Amino acid sequence: MKNHESHEHHAYHAYHEHRVEEFQQQYQVQSESYHQLFEQLEKDYKPLLQGAVYHYRFAGEREDLLQVARISFFQGLLQFNGGSGVYFGHYIKRKVYGDLRTYTRREMRTKEREQLAAVDEKGQSLIETLLMSGDDDHDSVECNLTWQSLLDCLCLSEQDRQLIELIYRMQYRFAEIARLWSMDASTIRKRHKRILSMNLASRCRATGNDIIYRQ
Repeated sequence: MKNHESHEHHAYHAYHEHRVEEFQQQYQVQSESYHQLFEQLEKDYKPLLQGAVYHYRFAGEREDLLQVARISFFQGLLQFNGGSGVYFGHYIKRKVYGDLRTYTRREMRTKEREQLAAVDEKGQSLIETLLMSGDDDHDSVECNLTWQSLLDCLCLSEQDRQLIELIYRMQYRFAEIARLWSMDASTIRKRHKRILSMNLASRCRATGNDIIYRQ
């Protein structure tokens, strides 16, 4: 019984890998039949694509996710190496799920940057609200955004990044940072004011639907 199931399993994968190879050949010569082959293969793997979209349903719009999945599937058909020893079904599942994961993470980072650049009723962005909070009272600073997104958006040197994180994330006071870095507290305070005076938030302000930030 097990041998019979194993044979059917192998035959199933061999059939689809033959169709994938046929698709690659037809695409290479730009034969019109590759469109039909793609539609047939996409139909065969529709449950996989729908399952991947459902898995990431909370991270984006369904139509956008489905489009990403279809593009990933198409690319996978072209890139699959039948001599790799990996079944196409296993390969394409990893690729589609992986591409959707990359897409949703990128979308989340974009939304975070948009939130960072959003202006409140006082005309301040969230970056400005964070950085312009009181020097010693950091308990009132609330930010649901990831600090990595914030620091990426601010375009700071490594030491300035550390300073901002120590002050606003870890809630260190200037005197504590001064002792940690073996510097005067006045030097730390001046560096902090210099960062604020750079008008960093303006680099991340929205222009229409675009966000301006360091490339």
